[in-house]
Amino acid sequence: MAAEKKRSSTKLKPDDAFSNLDSSVIENILGRLPLFDAVLTSELSPNWRHAWKGIGRLKFDKDFLDYISDDNERIVSRDMYACVVDRVLFLHNGPLHEFVLLIPDYGWGLPGPILDISPWLSFLSRTKVESLTIQVCQGFSDLPGGVGGYQIPSCLFSCAGLKHLKLSSCVIEASRQVTGFSRLTSLDFYRVDVSSGTLETIIGNSPLLEKLSLRDCDIMEDSLLINGPELRLLDVQCPYPRELQLQRPLNVVSVTVMQMLVVQVDNSNTSNLVDFLCHLPVAEDVSLDLICDNEKPFSETFTSYNIPRKLPVALESMKKLTIEGLSPNDADHISYLLCLIRSSPALTTLELRLCMFINDVNEVEAQGTDEASSNSLQAIKITHFRGTNHEMMLVKCLISCCVKLKTMHIIGHRLMQDGQEARMLKELVRLRRAPADADLIYTEHGEDATL
Repeated sequence: MAAEKKRSSTKLKPDDAFSNLDSSVIENILGRLPLFDAVLTSELSPNWRHAWKGIGRLKFDKDFLDYISDDNERIVSRDMYACVVDRVLFLHNGPLHEFVLLIPDYGWGLPGPILDISPWLSFLSRTKVESLTIQVCQGFSDLPGGVGGYQIPSCLFSCAGLKHLKLSSCVIEASRQVTGFSRLTSLDFYRVDVSSGTLETIIGNSPLLEKLSLRDCDIMEDSLLINGPELRLLDVQCPYPRELQLQRPLNVVSVTVMQMLVVQVDNSNTSNLVDFLCHLPVAEDVSLDLICDNEKPFSETFTSYNIPRKLPVALESMKKLTIEGLSPNDADHISYLLCLIRSSPALTTLELRLCMFINDVNEVEAQGTDEASSNSLQAIKITHFRGTNHEMMLVKCLISCCVKLKTMHIIGHRLMQDGQEARMLKELVRLRRAPADADLIYTEHGEDATL
């Protein structure tokens, strides 16, 4: 009777679903949780008690800061922050693939004791971490010292296993310990204060580098040499340097550069952004920023000679072209746009983000549309459209010379008034289109404008 009762109670006991999960499933679940939630899973069952200690991704990000900050003041104690990170790293006992560190400003309004992350970087170097992100909060950047108030320890370069490195709002000082990373494939710097020599050392000693992004960085010298035989993505959007040098033609597929950069190729004294594009033979997605500084007009900063009708070498691979800051009333801008269209036989998508400069320029009609026709361009998007005479002439030019155009999407400027919009729409409807069935779509500012 007792044995029968025991069998009955065992049969009625529900299964513990959490305890019986496969280890790979547990790891997958933990990898999707914020760090503190992952730690709390240790309370679920004995099988989960130490599972979080082996997770491959440690993210001390905004969610982490929100969890440990003062609920009322939203201030993070430096000692609390350091203590928690120390404790997590001390208990961690598995391979570590990704590490994200968001360094808070601790609610300071004035400079205070700087957090030393050297021990953490030394720990990461021993775990052979593959992906590292270090982001410094805005408060640090606003302290005396400018954009990069936080200096990254040189022991960062002991993390030899890095494949992905992302730094923001910090300083990298020149030192003998600065080198590259033999396995690095992507490098992303945002608001980083670094010398061109140091940056060239990092790039030149990272032979597998495929993606390079430099945005709003303060690169102290006037020139930067890019030597990346494996580069596929190049994004340089910085006020400095003013000169970008290529040691050899690159196999870049996607490129974004600012107009203010004067580009040299193979140490040539006459090279410019036109030649730069010619040295990107396999580029498919090109983004250019034509907004220049107030020191020189576009024609001087962009090229040392007249903009040609066609590039010396056709851009056979370019399929998408984005131009930021195109001014329809600037004859040089229009000349350059038509030059690129003529030189890109595979171009299918064109995106123009307009701006308006008041310059003394020749009439845009003088550019003409002869030989500017495109047999490949199918989709055009124009944003910040006001409906001015020069903008209407630009639309007329494009819509008449693109014989295979399927869609032209125009997005109005946010300051456009209703009366202006109505008159502009009437004019747009009347435009003769090279392909009669091409769709002309207009949307107001802020509406979905995806090509």
